[in-house]
Amino acid sequence: MTLGYDSGIFSQDVSQLTDLDDTKINKKTVTDGQVLAYNATSKSWINQTAISGLPSYTTDERDALGTPPSVFVIYNSTLNLPQFWNGSSWKDLYTAPALTMTYLVIGGGGGGGRPSFAGGGGGGAGGYRSSYTGEASGGGNSAETKLELLVDTSYNITVGVGGTGANTSNTQGGDGGDSVFHIITATGGGGGGANSSGRTGGSGGGGGGANNGAGGSGTSNQGYNGGNGYFADGYTIDGGGGGGASAVGNNGTQGGNTQGGDGGAGLTSNITGTSVARGGGGGGGGYFGVSSGGLGGGGTGGSAGQDAVAGTNGTGGGGGGGGRGSTYVNGADGGSGVVILRYPKDYIATLSGVTSSTGEQTLGTTEKVLIVDGTGSGIVRWTL
Repeated sequence: MTLGYDSGIFSQDVSQLTDLDDTKINKKTVTDGQVLAYNATSKSWINQTAISGLPSYTTDERDALGTPPSVFVIYNSTLNLPQFWNGSSWKDLYTAPALTMTYLVIGGGGGGGRPSFAGGGGGGAGGYRSSYTGEASGGGNSAETKLELLVDTSYNITVGVGGTGANTSNTQGGDGGDSVFHIITATGGGGGGANSSGRTGGSGGGGGGANNGAGGSGTSNQGYNGGNGYFADGYTIDGGGGGGASAVGNNGTQGGNTQGGDGGAGLTSNITGTSVARGGGGGGGGYFGVSSGGLGGGGTGGSAGQDAVAGTNGTGGGGGGGGRGSTYVNGADGGSGVVILRYPKDYIATLSGVTSSTGEQTLGTTEKVLIVDGTGSGIVRWTL
């Protein structure tokens, strides 16, 4: 039996209830296991136990109650905590310790484009957002603010898929999927251009060589623009490289080399305890020469005798753009994104709906890291 009395909470056996002052308890008959609140106005006890637990209110619903009885016990569904009214204000029965979360969230990379002739644009890298101290986010942004989370609370998580490389003439590459953790969204990379500009994304897709396609725009504080395509003399038709987390994609080569632009470089992070580069743009396709993908999982561009290469999964790297020599070369797929979370080692994470290829890993004596690299959507929660 749990009783609320005046300005606090205490426990009292059922057999002892009638021994309390009549003006306090009014000899109310109760069932063991109920939660009671004493109403000082009516001088009676009120059962506050719902069938499945305490009566549940959001913070707004709780405040709309006005002034409750001198002791009133509820479950606050906004805060996920039981609370009681002590006569003048609401107090928490239990305050969970704050869970400070450091994150790296990267969207899926864009797919490479395929033009009707020669070089397609490389796919842009997925947007890159980091709160790891001392490191940068994409697009030249400094580290973001860490998150303060609650235990025993579910948080949404999505790992973005890589965009599809174009496999038909004059087709842009597909955009990568967004990656999401709680309130943090990293935008998928833009697809590479065909006979056209590159697509907008976390980092922009490279422009197609035909028609001197412009590079697509990156998203502020997530990634850079794609490089421009280049056309001259009917044979120098080279796609621009996809933008990366730390650099703009390179323009298609000007002047006889007939090579697509290299992908923009990504960023290197130690959030997992090991230095890893991610968020590189895909190389642009060319007529003969082979471009490089950007550092951090970007795929190389296609050309004569050379297939375009997909972005690396788990990095958000852009796919290489298609090219043309003796035969047409399709654009390549972008790499999938990733969500990486670092937190104190006393907390235990549980995933559902998405997967981690490694599970929780302990870093030193104080922290853990969770690498969520299975694409799709689900939830994650922590317990002590």
